[in-house]
This record gives sequence, structure tokens and C-alpha cells, in this order.
Amino acid sequence: MSLRDSALILGGWVMLALGSGALVSLVAKSLSI
Repeated sequence: MSLRDSALILGGWVMLALGSGALVSLVAKSLSI
């Protein structure tokens, strides 16, 4: 496993975490209204 591969995987996890966080906040906003 090369450094570039692990960097891509790490980047993917970060994007996934940010995406799910945004989705959760969006749902929370729509529910609180």
C-alpha cells in the first residue's frame, strides 16, 4: 500500500464524514422547523 493510496482513502473518509455531518444537520434543521 503506497502513501498515495492511503492519502486517497483518508481523503475519502474525510469527505464521507463531512457529507454525513452536513446531511445530519440538514435533517435536524428540517425537523426543528
